[in-house]
Amino acid sequence: MFVHGVSPNFLRVGEAKAAAAAEGQRVWGKGAYFLGKVLWAKGYTELLQRLQEHSSATGDNVPVDVFGTGPDLPEVQHAACSSSLNLKFNGPRDHADSTLQVGAVQT
Repeated sequence: MFVHGVSPNFLRVGEAKAAAAAEGQRVWGKGAYFLGKVLWAKGYTELLQRLQEHSSATGDNVPVDVFGTGPDLPEVQHAACSSSLNLKFNGPRDHADSTLQVGAVQT
C-alpha cells in the first residue's frame, strides 16, 4: 500500500536513517542526489537554477547524482550539460534500492 504515493519501503528507509542519525551515525556521505521521475514539473528547473547560482557565487560545481527517467530526460540532460553543471544521470532507482545506502553508491 502507498501513502499519498509514497512506498512503505521508502518510509522504512527514512525511519532507519533518522534512527541512525539520532545515534550520531553518518547516514549519507556521497554528496547530493536527486531521485524521481525526470519531469520539469518535479523541480528540475529549480535544481539547475540553484546549482548554477551556487556555482557562480562560489566557483564550486557541486556534483549531483540524478536517479530517474522520464519524458523530459533528454532536455534536462542538455540543460545541465550546456550550463556545465556536474550532474551524473544514473537511470531509474527505487528509494529503497541498496545502491542508495551509505557506502554503496557506485561512482
